Amino acid sequence: MRLNQRRRRQRVIILIGLFLLTAGLVISTPSLIAAMPSASGSPASSRQGDWPTIGSGAGAMRFEHLGIQEDLSDNSVLAVFQDSLGFLWVGTQEGLNKFDGYEFVVYTADLDNPNSLSDSTITALAETGDGSFWVGTQNGGLNQFDPNQQVFNQIHLIGEEAKGLDRKISTMLVDSQDWLWIGTQAGLIRLDPDDGSITRYQHDLDDEGSLSNNEILTLFEDPSGRIWVGTANGLNLLERDGSFRRYLTGVSSGVSTVTSIEGDVEDALWFGSRGGLVHFSM
Repeated sequence: MRLNQRRRRQRVIILIGLFLLTAGLVISTPSLIAAMPSASGSPASSRQGDWPTIGSGAGAMRFEHLGIQEDLSDNSVLAVFQDSLGFLWVGTQEGLNKFDGYEFVVYTADLDNPNSLSDSTITALAETGDGSFWVGTQNGGLNQFDPNQQVFNQIHLIGEEAKGLDRKISTMLVDSQDWLWIGTQAGLIRLDPDDGSITRYQHDLDDEGSLSNNEILTLFEDPSGRIWVGTANGLNLLERDGSFRRYLTGVSSGVSTVTSIEGDVEDALWFGSRGGLVHFSM
């Protein structure tokens, strides 16, 4: 039993590396791609047709396509996340899938069940330090998964700051302080998982220290603990006083639409945009 659990975890860990590597391919094809070592060391073909190999010899990797024929709920993959237990979670347009390396368990919205997902289109996934698993949806807002009961709590944010919040979640991030950051099409939310309190950030035409745009596309925390926010019009750095420093606003050729952010070993940042790749060093 222990051997099977170890092999299962190893398989999932191998899978997550290539999921992240080929995120653009997964979405654009659209399909879900997995990678496993090639036993022969020669070019291998998956059971669903010829897929390319990476490398050669004992370290060669082959691609395996996982789709609805393998019980994935939908071929349009929107989010992928590996939790602290090693399970791989796959968000699609038609449900949330939990993958143990061998089979999928599918969760979908059920209007008659308050303990189900609020929406079946899964757009963002995150896990806080206490093991709580958070699910963002396209039209149903935020959900929290209870692994012991195998049910979802549909989160209804309360308080003055929560009034008029958009339920369309596009991205999420758990930072080093264990805050949950939620990007929506109507601004940015910071949630304290302990007490449910929120802080809301939005664009204000009269405030140059506000977000450059309300449509949040990506979030990133750099090694210094600073939060970077990519929007449909510009890149934003959250200052310690709660204001934002803006970059790339109004740039032509689509560069101002920041779709992804990543850091490198030299603490420089790389931004994916609708107009290409941007290297940024402060």
